[in-house]
Amino acid sequence: MKSGIGLSLSRRFYDQIIRPVMAETVPKLPYAAARIGLGSEVLGFDSAMSADHDYGPCVQIFLPTDAFPKKAHEIMRALDLAMPTSFEGFAVRYPTATRPPGAAVEHMLGSDHGAELYTVAAWRERFLGLGFDRPLSSLEWLSYPEHLFLMVTAGAVFRDDVGTLLIFASRFAIIQGMCGCTR
Repeated sequence: MKSGIGLSLSRRFYDQIIRPVMAETVPKLPYAAARIGLGSEVLGFDSAMSADHDYGPCVQIFLPTDAFPKKAHEIMRALDLAMPTSFEGFAVRYPTATRPPGAAVEHMLGSDHGAELYTVAAWRERFLGLGFDRPLSSLEWLSYPEHLFLMVTAGAVFRDDVGTLLIFASRFAIIQGMCGCTR
């Protein structure tokens, strides 16, 4: 297996599986879709060794906060029904502790396959531990672990109808450049 194929695999998974389900299930709902967060494939460091545990296509879908309680379960049911057992030779269903729970936690909904539903605020809180609902002081930014910035700035955004995810990521890209973090 070549290194660094996970992002393009997740993009094709979004284009061929996730996007058609979203278009049919919630055609007018604005959303964002990306592959960010944890995983060697987010950084482009995936290899044969990293493919031995829960490796495969994965997409995070970000719903508007007001739509999440109304639409998340409907979307996940549609994805559950449409999900193949494999995609391009990679398993699609793989339970792990790093996935969000299958029962809806506040604005998060996971499954045993490669689609995860969040609001941007819930994803921030889960993975970064801060709400970022206010500007952080210089001391707070300097004390924040630099490698966590890469969870937001590395990876790929496949769609962002209202720009919320891209605006959030751009804040981290600016800080990443200032602190000298690179991938």
